[in-house]
Amino acid sequence: MRRFIVSIILGTVIISARRDCLAAGESRTPRQSAAVTPSLSLSPTAGIFLFDSHRNLEASPIYGIRLGYDIIGRNAIDSLGVEAGLSVATTRSKTNKNSVKAYLLRTEALYSILPRERFVPSFAVGAGGMSVDGGPSSLSAFINYGPSFKYFLKDYLALRFDVRHIFVYENMVARSNLESTLGLSLFLSYDKELKRVPPVDSDKDGVPDYLDKCPDTPKGVKVDRDGCPIDSDGDGVPDYLDKCPGTPAGVKVDKDGCPLDSNGNGVPDYLNKCPGTPVGTKVDKDGCPAKSTGPAVSGAAPPAAATTGAGEPAKAAAPPPKEAPAPPAAPPPFIVGSPATMTDCITKLNGVSLLDSDCDGVPDYLDKCPGTPWGVTVDKDGCPTGATVPVPVPVPAPVPVVPKPAPVQAAPAAVPPPVAAAPEKPEPVPVPAPVPAEPAPILIEVPIKSFIPRKGMSSTGYFTAAVESCPQTLESRVVYDEKPLMKLVINFKVDKADIDPKYFKKIKEIYTFMKKNPRVFAHVEGHADYSGPFDYNVTLSRVRAINIKNQILHNGDVAPERISINAYGCSIPVADNRTAEGRRKNRRGVTVITLTEAGPSVEK
Repeated sequence: MRRFIVSIILGTVIISARRDCLAAGESRTPRQSAAVTPSLSLSPTAGIFLFDSHRNLEASPIYGIRLGYDIIGRNAIDSLGVEAGLSVATTRSKTNKNSVKAYLLRTEALYSILPRERFVPSFAVGAGGMSVDGGPSSLSAFINYGPSFKYFLKDYLALRFDVRHIFVYENMVARSNLESTLGLSLFLSYDKELKRVPPVDSDKDGVPDYLDKCPDTPKGVKVDRDGCPIDSDGDGVPDYLDKCPGTPAGVKVDKDGCPLDSNGNGVPDYLNKCPGTPVGTKVDKDGCPAKSTGPAVSGAAPPAAATTGAGEPAKAAAPPPKEAPAPPAAPPPFIVGSPATMTDCITKLNGVSLLDSDCDGVPDYLDKCPGTPWGVTVDKDGCPTGATVPVPVPVPAPVPVVPKPAPVQAAPAAVPPPVAAAPEKPEPVPVPAPVPAEPAPILIEVPIKSFIPRKGMSSTGYFTAAVESCPQTLESRVVYDEKPLMKLVINFKVDKADIDPKYFKKIKEIYTFMKKNPRVFAHVEGHADYSGPFDYNVTLSRVRAINIKNQILHNGDVAPERISINAYGCSIPVADNRTAEGRRKNRRGVTVITLTEAGPSVEK
């Protein structure tokens, strides 16, 4: 009998291992289990049996096997279990030490208090018979009761502990016996949707690992049924990283989830009606060069009065009637030798009205020769071609003070007209091209691309420590000329540049301080540990610094030029690079607030 019980226990372990392998390969979607679920179980047990003192038998080990049928309901009212069991106790007589065996055959009913939980306490009541061999043989009936406890290791495997008080009736007298056993319950059939044992969920997003297609989701991020961060606008960038939520479907976006803006004019490509506008050109909401704020006078008559070279008023001999429209193709005429009194013209390009200050038909943003005199033929760049066109010149009225009217005659076609040398027309004041704003960096997890830095300066112009190897221990440090007003240290994961959301609150405090104090400056340092090549670490540290700056700017409208970026790579550790803890401290980004714009320096 003992060998039989051992065989049952080994079989239970083998079947349990097989079920583990099958469960690992399943990928089903959890659903609500049925209200009432039947299950079949097999339970090998072992324990100790204490006989009544009148039997004069020693306490002995007891082994058994139980077959159970459970109806699992919502609570104790609609839950019931029935078990049939056979147990064997091997003992000795206290008087002659002869070997004695006792066989117990029983049937029990179990009432579970928490039938659908991982820990299931129950109360058992049953009846059966006991046969004793090897001593005074007898066959007696008994009744028993007691608690039973099951703790589910798997949905189909539970550890159980039972205690029974057994009353054996002999010669119309009830003899009290006590049994205590420990065993395993293997459920041969059960409701696979009843999840007693919570599945492993490494990232705590509510989706178990065996169903989670995005197992490394940051804590607190909302996920879909596959365990991946929600992407409401379907642009491929999850909501928690998307800085432009609500992007229309089908629009190409960058790493921040914002629509692409190829020419950097502030108007995304999908709204830009004038793609290819040169960088620095002022544009309207459609991405086209901005219209003039002055009146459009292209094709209109010049002012009725002007001044001559002698400073006296000159009148037009035959001013056209107001209602007579001027020829639309001819540029507005002007009086030779007089200061310009013209207004900016408006020209059309692809149906868009554009500013044309010198009225040569080439809009200002394409004009490489601004201020071209009237009547001079220009090429597509707005520069003179060498040929001229006749300029209509009004005939002045006979005024005694004008001795020489000859200068107002039209010049021969082969000679450039006097118009080209009119000193009175003020040259347009050169307006410096607006400096394009520094493009917002893309938040990335790995460096964009490696590059070889120069001594003391990276290829993108950021300051870099002037070394070409990574020290293992502290050899230098970053110093400032004044005491910092605020300081924030952010640590990064290995080979990562994304900022842990736990630092967002501290970064917002930096932004708030800069917003309230517009005269302070922020200096962001990017650092790395000594793992990997030197140039790769420089790139990685620069991206870390850019991401910190970008996160500060994301909170509001602080001017980007108030935040400087310094990439040191692995050249300035603050801890020993030879230990894991030291390398963790060296993977950092430091933000320092000072009163001056002067950045940090490196001190040996």
